[in-house]
Amino acid sequence: MNKIILMLAVISSLFVSIKAAPGDLDTSFDTDSKVTTVVEANSYSRSADIAIQPDGKMVVVGISQVLFRYICLVRYNPNGSLDNSLFGNGGIVSTDFSNSGDVPSRLLIQPDGKIVAAGYTSAQNSFTEEFAVARYLGDLAPPAAANVSISGQVLSSNKQGISRVSVALTDSNGNARTAATNSFGNYNFDEVPAGQTYVVSVNHKKYVFSPDSQVLNVSEDLSGIDFTAGE
Repeated sequence: MNKIILMLAVISSLFVSIKAAPGDLDTSFDTDSKVTTVVEANSYSRSADIAIQPDGKMVVVGISQVLFRYICLVRYNPNGSLDNSLFGNGGIVSTDFSNSGDVPSRLLIQPDGKIVAAGYTSAQNSFTEEFAVARYLGDLAPPAAANVSISGQVLSSNKQGISRVSVALTDSNGNARTAATNSFGNYNFDEVPAGQTYVVSVNHKKYVFSPDSQVLNVSEDLSGIDFTAGE
């Protein structure tokens, strides 16, 4: 019995010892947790900054030098492999500013997925240095616009709400939605995609409105889009 207990204790200690702990190398990254990349044969390469895209891909900016230094970007998939599907040449993009000395220092990814690298450049046989900024196209889908609401009230000349007024909401492509005002003259449109221009117009067989339409640039919830009938 003591032998069995001792064996179980040994197995338990072995399990604890091989269980990954915070700070251990992540072996799901390139199987051994480490990646090195040859940017160009017989070149000197060094990374300067890294940015993570929302899809988990990693973009690294640095320099590569054979005769002259130039800026290079390398993009990796979340598992550490080079992203050679669409990005540059086999996952690597090179940019030469001055055919002499380019040095990046920062890398940022815009919300629309475009990649911005910044640093400095110095021309050959020159003692001056200049800002160097390059922007690259990305392949991230733009963030979906949020849906908002548009509401208002249709009033008579004496400020009483008018019911059963037809209210139309038309987008820039000519697609229209309609709603009818309630007994207090109120109307509301929900689930309206933001980031577009709309025309709100009103119509009633008994009343004339001036103006009878309003143009709205919609980026957030809008209320108080009111209309008043003439005398």
